[in-house]
Amino acid sequence: MYSDGFSPLTQADFISESDYKAGSFDTPDLGITSAVADVGGIPTLIINGEPVSSAAYVTYFDENNCYKSFGDAGYRIFSVCISFGGRSINTKSGIAPFSKGIYELKGAPDYTVIDDAVRRVLDAVPEAFVFPRVNISMPEWWERENPDELNILPDGSTCRESLYSEKWRRDAGEMLADFIRHVNSSPYRSRIIGYQISGGYTEEWFHFDLNAGYCKTALGGFSEFLKRFYPDESYEGLPDFSLFDGGDVVTDAHLVRFIEYANFAVADDVSYLAAIVKRETGNRVIAGFFYGYLLEILNSKFGTHMLRRLLRDENIDFFCSPNSYLDMRRTGIDWGEISATASMRLHGKLYISECDVRTSLTKYMNESRPGSDPRNVYYSVLWKGPDTLWESVMLLRKTFARQITNGNGFYWFDMWGGWFEDEWVMSEMKSFKAAADLSLRCPDRGSTAQVAAFVDEASYKYFNPSSPICKLVYDSRLPLGLSGAPYDVYEISDFERVYKNYKAVVFITPLKTDDVVRAEMLCSENKTAYLNMGDTCRQFTTDELRALYKRGGVHILCETDDAVLANESFVALHAATAGRKTIRLDRKRTVTRLDGGDSFVTDNITFDAQKFETVIFCLDLSY
Repeated sequence: MYSDGFSPLTQADFISESDYKAGSFDTPDLGITSAVADVGGIPTLIINGEPVSSAAYVTYFDENNCYKSFGDAGYRIFSVCISFGGRSINTKSGIAPFSKGIYELKGAPDYTVIDDAVRRVLDAVPEAFVFPRVNISMPEWWERENPDELNILPDGSTCRESLYSEKWRRDAGEMLADFIRHVNSSPYRSRIIGYQISGGYTEEWFHFDLNAGYCKTALGGFSEFLKRFYPDESYEGLPDFSLFDGGDVVTDAHLVRFIEYANFAVADDVSYLAAIVKRETGNRVIAGFFYGYLLEILNSKFGTHMLRRLLRDENIDFFCSPNSYLDMRRTGIDWGEISATASMRLHGKLYISECDVRTSLTKYMNESRPGSDPRNVYYSVLWKGPDTLWESVMLLRKTFARQITNGNGFYWFDMWGGWFEDEWVMSEMKSFKAAADLSLRCPDRGSTAQVAAFVDEASYKYFNPSSPICKLVYDSRLPLGLSGAPYDVYEISDFERVYKNYKAVVFITPLKTDDVVRAEMLCSENKTAYLNMGDTCRQFTTDELRALYKRGGVHILCETDDAVLANESFVALHAATAGRKTIRLDRKRTVTRLDGGDSFVTDNITFDAQKFETVIFCLDLSY
């Protein structure tokens, strides 16, 4: 049995807004407010007091933007990608920086980077709102001046700022405050609805050294961490990281404690930066981060396994992640979530999905901007869309169905530009935006899932990242997505608050931690049907899951191993195979296809589907 000795940690253990000393100043009237509040049971974006669908557009290659096309399709929220340092977003690919950094020249910030980016959006869509995606990675001059604050690689060389560094956090925080003050004083401040703060490897708050790294100041931080949370334990120096490569689980306590520290440091950074955004804006607009990839990043050395802590942070309004990369994003499967999004909803956090869906229009990076990928790292099947526009549209519908039925925010990430610039695709985008707007008027927008799946992020510190048990968690979404019933994903720390709301429980937990054992006992006492991956250490089958659902009395919408998504107002099916399909509703409903056709009343939606076709239906809605 594995125990999470870290569980007593609370929000009080993070840097609070009052702990951040930025000096006294007056926050100007920004002419805008944004927040996240409950609307119909779902955390929802509120702008100037009105609920809005958080459907947006963003691109890395601004010269290839489609702002006007998305504006014409009804979109009013856009993001722009801004960098402080003008460096590549990772340390391995060698790709060129996407844009100039604001603070590249010491002592002479170039604010035209943000000014021009916002202007290009507003020139195309004058009524647009903008939330900048701000990569706070440091400029090269800072690295030269602060060699002790950089990651030390195994060969003794250094790279990029260390997320353990107190000096980095302080300096980056000062730059962030300076940046926001410029925006606060700009003529476009009334169009800025919030900030997505990004940093670390690929902007996603991974350590730049993905092996959990360290810098010269990290040992002092680790020592303080131990004194604070484990005063009875004492370790000298750094652990032996090679122990991560032996067997399925890690048993060396020194290594486990350092991995906890690796995750604590990143979460504390995020909390600190969120406080800065809130202070500098007078708590008038939203702040959020990439974080919490609990079903996709099983390697705890990356540093992002403290979602349960950040969910309590009142300064964080939203979390973001890309669409899942599960099984190379192929057709014929459900596009499962990458994180415990039900836990985010439970704690009042908006989840925004980055829909970077490749289409048949997608070009390779070098074709879109010559010289941007000098090593052709991004020249692979992962970066190529399907061969046909039809299949592209079916993928777009599939990811939208996930967002609309889960109440997620979403933005279409047109990475290199032009991925969606087609008449049929843009007609779909217009339809998606209209449906998202319509959903705001639904009195019940919450989940109707009768199945809950639980992950335990605290157990990941014991995982050997190359162990098959990691793949078990990663792949668990394949049978769950084809078993015929929607499911919600939670982090195990929320178990007691929610499990009685469900008829069946699935534990995606190969290691039985104390939290998992307690949860199993509660299921038994409550007579809740459950399956635990830890009992067999193998993947569930769709037949096993359906048998569980039937034991628990779960309503199964589809029996044909197709991906089915549903809430109270929408239901969708992505066909794994061609043929006659039936979706069994729980009662008679007025049904309308999102892509057109007459409405009809039924409790069994029956239709013929082509292989990989995605069909979305509105339920009791005038569309």
